[in-house]
Amino acid sequence: MNYVKLENGNIVEGPLPYRPDDSWLEYVVDTLPYVENTPKITTVDITPHRYTIKEHYFITYADRRRQEYPPIVDQLDALWKGGESLEQMKQQILAVKEKYPKDKQMTQTKEVN
Repeated sequence: MNYVKLENGNIVEGPLPYRPDDSWLEYVVDTLPYVENTPKITTVDITPHRYTIKEHYFITYADRRRQEYPPIVDQLDALWKGGESLEQMKQQILAVKEKYPKDKQMTQTKEVN
């Protein structure tokens, strides 16, 4: 956990791994996965005890699908083997496509330092 000191909404000291006194706020850092090179909006949320910076990434259905499709090596292996392997791979891919239909835009949030 880290702490920062603010003046007029700006960080003037920190982050520090300890809280020197009650005027310091918790500084939130989260490591959620996100898709790089996508449009983003950055917001700051200041509460009585916490300072949080969030980057909101706008992720398309194609980005989400790409994250969840089976690895290409496994897809090629199933294609080569054919039969039951190929049918199982088709079902996995169709399940991802159904989960993230075309033209569905999603927002994912990553809290950054």
